[in-house]
Amino acid sequence: DQVTFNSFVKTLDSFNDQLHKEGKMLSEKILAQPIKDIHLYSHKSYEMGQNGDATSVYFLLGVALLVIVIAIVNYINLSTSKSLDRAKEVGVRKVIGSSLAQLRAQFFTESLLINIFSATLALGLVVVSFPAFKAMAGLPLGLHFWNDALFWRLLLFLVLISTVLSGIFPAFVLSSFQPIQVLKGKFAHSGRGLLLRKGLVVFQFSITLFLIIQTFTTRQQLTFMRNIDMGLNIERTLVVPTPDDQALRASLQVLKDKLLDYAQFQSVSFSSSVPGQSTSELSSSNANINLVGALEEKAFNFYIYFMDEDFIPTMEMQLKAGENFTKQNLISENILVNEESIKLWGIPDAEMAIGQQIDLWGKKRTIIGVVKNFHQGSAKNPYLPMLFVPGLRDWAQRFVSIRLQSGGLKENLDLIKGVYASVFPNSPFDYFFMDQEFDKQYRYEEQFQAIFGTLTGFAILISCLGLFGLVSFTVANRTKEIGLRKVLGAGTGQIVALISKDFISLIFIALFISTTITYFIIQRWLEQYSFRIDLNIWLFAIPAAGILVISLLTILTKTIQVSSANPVKALKDE
Repeated sequence: DQVTFNSFVKTLDSFNDQLHKEGKMLSEKILAQPIKDIHLYSHKSYEMGQNGDATSVYFLLGVALLVIVIAIVNYINLSTSKSLDRAKEVGVRKVIGSSLAQLRAQFFTESLLINIFSATLALGLVVVSFPAFKAMAGLPLGLHFWNDALFWRLLLFLVLISTVLSGIFPAFVLSSFQPIQVLKGKFAHSGRGLLLRKGLVVFQFSITLFLIIQTFTTRQQLTFMRNIDMGLNIERTLVVPTPDDQALRASLQVLKDKLLDYAQFQSVSFSSSVPGQSTSELSSSNANINLVGALEEKAFNFYIYFMDEDFIPTMEMQLKAGENFTKQNLISENILVNEESIKLWGIPDAEMAIGQQIDLWGKKRTIIGVVKNFHQGSAKNPYLPMLFVPGLRDWAQRFVSIRLQSGGLKENLDLIKGVYASVFPNSPFDYFFMDQEFDKQYRYEEQFQAIFGTLTGFAILISCLGLFGLVSFTVANRTKEIGLRKVLGAGTGQIVALISKDFISLIFIALFISTTITYFIIQRWLEQYSFRIDLNIWLFAIPAAGILVISLLTILTKTIQVSSANPVKALKDE
């Protein structure tokens, strides 16, 4: 029988209740998840690979749709700008017998042809730019869309919806004008098209400014995370995985001693994991770890490092209180913890934690030091509660970390490879640099920023093209007015100010609306980061000033050109 997901979840809930009653599980719970949801919606420990994020995917999809909306707004805006010319055309067509249906069919056909041409041009651009986009977004090289039926359905839908949205104004508004009023020129004094045009300009630039501010904030947040105090030094630290054969790990001390014979190697340490790796590579436990004598036992998920006495110095971590492991105190009864751990236990000060005991898997261990919090991975995530246990067992010595003090990377790498081969001649040599492991943590943010920035660039370009077209049409309709004003003594600056003031006021309205709404959107977006930038006025002022400058240049380019022309040509042209 076919089992639905909901019925399976109900059965699983009953099974969980049974396990809890029998004492086979305490705080754990078995959960179900559809396989198709794993890539975008699953962010659990011990995943088989790096998963995507549905929120970011839908966010970028929304931005792409906003860019399309801006393009449609441009089309409608230019249609309303040309409404005077088209209104006369409609009036003449009605006088000679064209029906309302014929006029609407004409406008929709024009819109459809423009959208089909645009879609064809877009497909050509996609084919040319798709390899570069795949490299930027980290997509598989073999990915294509030609055989994807969903892609073609979406493209057809976008063409049709764009046709309807961009053609609805000329089809239903322009075709409804009374021919007598239009031919008498009364439409020229109507504010119907003017109000719509102004509203669309404000809408268009509000969206554009939101995209610019979001791009600016994304860049600032990524820069902040990359420059944050990591709590350790990841530079010039090379990590070598130890042999898989545990019998061979008995010779690791020989490897360490040989490496330390060279002055260019500052320190060498063994550990079960290293910073920069995912939490799935760390040992963890959420049971039977509590302060001895605690009034109430609580289950926290602790991450555990097994390490030697040189791990803390090699990573250049700092101790807030107490002392590090030494060869003398490297015994199983001692333990180090980090600040986040004592915070969970309710210990207000690091010094107060020294000497206290914790119950770890049924064995009492004494806290001899408190390690300052450090970032195991990306600064997007919070600090992890960590325990540092003396790792003298062979199975716990999975990595050899080597801090390079001097010399070139290639020379040091060849030297380490030679020493490794002399101790483990039959084991393959592998390595990675710790800073490269941390770079992987930010690859997703960098890809997001690159894609978002590209879409924002398109939005700025489309908005400026629309504004330029709107200014061009406005100036063309006022050519005679400009010529007359120049004859009467008006200067170029006065004419530029006259033409520009209406557009600039609309842009200022867009700036006010957009910054107000964007503030709350960005504040919500930043909540996904445990360590994030503070919102300040410059995050909004710099993008706003940038779009204002771009808009001014767009407006001035056309107005100066027309205002500098010979006024006689404009006045004698009938």
